[in-house]
Amino acid sequence: KKAYEEPEQKCLLIIEELNRGNAPAIFGEIFQLLDRKDNGESKYGIYNADIAKYAYGGLPKNQGIAIDVIANTPIKLPSNLTIVATMNTSDQNVFTMDTAFQRRWQMEHIPNKFDFNTAHVNKHLPNSEISWGAFAQTINKKMHTANLGFGGTEDKSLGVYFATDNDLDDAKRFAEKVLKYLWDDAFKLGRQALFSNCSEGLSFVIEAYENAAKAKIEKQSAEDPLKAVLVPEVYNEMQKKMAEMAAEQAQTAEEKTSEEEAAESAAEDNPAQKPAGEE
Repeated sequence: KKAYEEPEQKCLLIIEELNRGNAPAIFGEIFQLLDRKDNGESKYGIYNADIAKYAYGGLPKNQGIAIDVIANTPIKLPSNLTIVATMNTSDQNVFTMDTAFQRRWQMEHIPNKFDFNTAHVNKHLPNSEISWGAFAQTINKKMHTANLGFGGTEDKSLGVYFATDNDLDDAKRFAEKVLKYLWDDAFKLGRQALFSNCSEGLSFVIEAYENAAKAKIEKQSAEDPLKAVLVPEVYNEMQKKMAEMAAEQAQTAEEKTSEEEAAESAAEDNPAQKPAGEE
């Protein structure tokens, strides 16, 4: 309605979490309107008296036209209306959209990318020497390479913001949210690939982690809480990742320093290039 009322204006409809419901069923026959011409107008129209009267009834060009005539006007999406939708492939218990529905959209995959230049990714886990980025990337890699007894693991990967900053500040919150998820869902069919002691259940794992975190607070020389619950192979891989990131950051800092020194040297050799105010 808004788009038809203001044809010279670009109108945007944003639908967040499109796959939280059964999208094709919710769209119903409007589904057909998503087939659009090169200019953006729907290729085909649908007939719906209620929508037609609402969308077209108040338009200036329809003044004086009988409402019954307007009700029989085919519905089409106008060219100035753009629809953008988001969809999280990592959420569980959501509806899968069939191919017929998906092909009517221009799909763009947003990668699950951990940027180690951000504070959140570099934030250390509670009382641990391992950062969230190193932990999550190692877990995701293990998830994809271990034989967990099911097909695709992409939808079970830890996302960059799966855990919030508050989750990473509190051992209990981290254990109840992240470790519980890994136990109950992501590694449900292959817990021994991640957890060092699976025989006594999740309660034991959470308790062991929290006790180790408390011990670390009381005595810094105590072992890392993650080391108390993860298999050595996985924990060692996280330590290796931390070392790699430290080396990369040191190299980047060294290169930046060298560039700054070169710029300063060039400015000294050619004073005319110095910015005004620095004479």
